[in-house]
Amino acid sequence: MFTSKRKILDRGVWGYLAFAIGCVVVDNVYALFGHGVRSVYMDFMFLYPLVGGVLFRLVLNVLAPGLFDSPRSTAFANCLGAGVILLTVGSMLKGIMAIAGTDSVLLWAYFIIGWAALGLSLVFLIRCLMGRN
Repeated sequence: MFTSKRKILDRGVWGYLAFAIGCVVVDNVYALFGHGVRSVYMDFMFLYPLVGGVLFRLVLNVLAPGLFDSPRSTAFANCLGAGVILLTVGSMLKGIMAIAGTDSVLLWAYFIIGWAALGLSLVFLIRCLMGRN
């Protein structure tokens, strides 16, 4: 059997893909029970794990193979995951509140902390790429 050292579709890519599919399922089930009322925030919440997780990791697996095998990439992967999850949950809550016809002043925290986590993950990525041999 042929095995390649260069894994493009690693565990993280499959995890983010499952998360994106789960977002689509949650959105459609919520719309079913929401009497057909939909929200843009919930309709497009799947884009955070799809673009921020799947696409970003695929590009990194092609450009920097073996990056996620090193222990130095743990902080980067954790901050990336936290940022994607915070943005997705914030988008879902914003959509639920938009459908309900209300708003909360605390929702901005999800987006600010989520984008800050993604920015910190880029700092860890640069640091990780600089330290590679």
